[in-house]
Amino acid sequence: NYNALKDNLKSENISKIVVRKNDGQEIVAIDTIIAIEAQEAYSCIHTISNNYLMSKNLKHFETIFEQNNMFFRSHKSWLINLKKITSFSKTKLEIEMEKNIIAKLSKYKKLEFEAVMMK
Repeated sequence: NYNALKDNLKSENISKIVVRKNDGQEIVAIDTIIAIEAQEAYSCIHTISNNYLMSKNLKHFETIFEQNNMFFRSHKSWLINLKKITSFSKTKLEIEMEKNIIAKLSKYKKLEFEAVMMK
């Protein structure tokens, strides 16, 4: 925890978070996160190498990453890493991410998402 905090204080953006594992804790680099999916009162963090279930809601992560332009809230249940998108369907309102993760795109977020993707 201390090392992750120290690294985050050196930067304007958070670069690492600490997640719980069965046998302790692990430091996860933000750029390895593909998406975060809400699962009731929990959040499933999908990374390149693992998935982690945390007892934090999606709003918690959205607040942490609000300064980081890498993440976008595509749906009430999804916070996605824009750099990990492989394709998206406007008609199905689905976003395909790395590792074949399919995130939802809210019809209310569609125009905002398209604007972000054009940047």
